Amino acid sequence: MANSQDKEERYMPLVRFNGASSNLISYLNPWIPLWWSAALPGYGHFLLGNNLTAYILVIFEFVMNTMSHLNEAIYRSMIGDIKGAKEVLDLRWFFGYIGVFVFAMYNSYSRTVENNKLYILAYRYTQKISFASLSTLNQNTIEKSSPIMGMFWSFITPGLGAVFTHRLPIFIFCLVTWGATVVKSRLFEALYYSAVGDFSRATSVLDPQWYLFVPSLLGFSMYFGYRETVIANKQFSLSQAQYLKKAYQSNKFIKPV
Repeated sequence: MANSQDKEERYMPLVRFNGASSNLISYLNPWIPLWWSAALPGYGHFLLGNNLTAYILVIFEFVMNTMSHLNEAIYRSMIGDIKGAKEVLDLRWFFGYIGVFVFAMYNSYSRTVENNKLYILAYRYTQKISFASLSTLNQNTIEKSSPIMGMFWSFITPGLGAVFTHRLPIFIFCLVTWGATVVKSRLFEALYYSAVGDFSRATSVLDPQWYLFVPSLLGFSMYFGYRETVIANKQFSLSQAQYLKKAYQSNKFIKPV
């Protein structure tokens, strides 16, 4: 018994809780964080639970991309205005952006490989999974929920999926980045003019530099809300199985080979 407790203390636990958030370790295909890091640096680290690194990388992306006018250059390239793309791109900021962009992809991939090893050890040696935490300001629990609902609320407003999975700091961060993006891109204005049929005005008010952040923000929020709900459901089932085994399974039970 003491040996199993020593191993549990040595290896990373499957779940960490406080009143405002939770962090769950899970097995993940390394190419998925790499892909999301390519979509927007920092997003791959969110999937790994490296939230502080993710915050820094996302802020870096917004600052460097905006200062270099990278999205605007991409937009002009997409419509065939190669000369205009060269003119708007600020090389002083762009070349500073490249190194961190590549590093974010590499680091998310390598961390996932190591994270998967830690998950296997944590899964084997974690003896008890806590599924609730209470503070004076908030309560946090692991509960079974519908992954579709997590994805749906993230589609309505990016960040709501983080509330659905009890991740308050991520919710606040996503809400701020989404709010800044829709205001600066004038997305809602463009949607309104499109709805009333004034497409020429819709395209004129839309700012491509900020609008090109929208697919990454919206797509990742939906994926994050879905995936984190699936993981929470698995952890809840494991916690329930551990309790049933401890409370009702006989010590004489012969385990199947």
